[in-house]
Amino acid sequence: IHDVMEHGYNDDDDDEEDGPVIVPYDEFESSLSRSAALLNTTTPKEVGDIEEAKYRIDYPLLFAAMSPQEDVVMCAARVLDEQRDVSLVREAAAYLEEVEAHR
Repeated sequence: IHDVMEHGYNDDDDDEEDGPVIVPYDEFESSLSRSAALLNTTTPKEVGDIEEAKYRIDYPLLFAAMSPQEDVVMCAARVLDEQRDVSLVREAAAYLEEVEAHR
């Protein structure tokens, strides 16, 4: 009651926002088609994606160690700099020697 008097808050006036919202089917369809178009433009199926999938299988520790803001080369450099895990260091070095050296 104190909030209603001082700030003018009244939860009973928000009845229209509490229930489900009915969206016309044509709006739903257009939203769905926009979402599908966005997915098709942001996830291209290119040769690079296939190669990356292969490298993820060949170097699982390295790809698991990647942070969201890193690419695989940055991750390998960090791993080699920190040298905390012997298996991870070996995998990072192998990736750089076998993959990046031949690009």
